[in-house]
Amino acid sequence: MSAFAKTERDFGPCGQGAPARSVPARNADLIDLGQERSKRRPSSQFSASPAQIPAVRIYRPARSVMQAGRARTKKWVLEFEPRWATGIEPLMGWTSSRDTLQQVKLIFPNKERAVAFAERRGWPYTVIEPHEPRIRPKSYADKCRWQYPPAAPTVEKGQARGR
Repeated sequence: MSAFAKTERDFGPCGQGAPARSVPARNADLIDLGQERSKRRPSSQFSASPAQIPAVRIYRPARSVMQAGRARTKKWVLEFEPRWATGIEPLMGWTSSRDTLQQVKLIFPNKERAVAFAERRGWPYTVIEPHEPRIRPKSYADKCRWQYPPAAPTVEKGQARGR
């Protein structure tokens, strides 16, 4: 082969300048697919240490302060409590965290289903009861209604002159 003739083997499969190499697989990297199911750990359970069990809060979200409607306030939300503090990522300055469970929000039609779900998983939970707003009847006509002026105190003739 001449000095100017390059092949795909010399550049790698994607055209990079480094030659492609095959790395021999180690026994630790291989997955034994023939293992028994009883030896596998279920993917939905966390380790038994109490520090690893996530705590959850169950609440009904409040309405948006930007809107008068009450859309999306009838459902109950289950979300995880933060386990680690957030920090500033040094390169871009974004807020980051090691806790990926903070991104998960589960929505349930009622409180009982959310509590049952947390109990089945063995997660400690806190239920935050919603604050029910008082609805005061209002009328547009009340804004324009004339109110009587407060009554002025009456002064008798004898008291006014000091007699």
